[in-house]
Amino acid sequence: GLDRAGLKIGRNKVPRLAALDKAVFQGIEGGYVARQEIVSMLPAALLDAQPGDRVLDICAAPGTKCAQLMEAVAGAGGEGH
Repeated sequence: GLDRAGLKIGRNKVPRLAALDKAVFQGIEGGYVARQEIVSMLPAALLDAQPGDRVLDICAAPGTKCAQLMEAVAGAGGEGH
């Protein structure tokens, strides 16, 4: 995968990576992008929550896994429970 360190190293060699690095950094700083390790995405993916399901996340800090679960149960209409 390409992580932030990889972007920092690669941006000097590949001009497109410099633009990507800038966009990622601006997204993080602006609150539009949340960085998350792949292993942290597994619980939501393995749970396979569907629209209409009710999910209780009792370990929701800082809440990125919970946000993934909310997106999953919201469905196409964007209205979750």
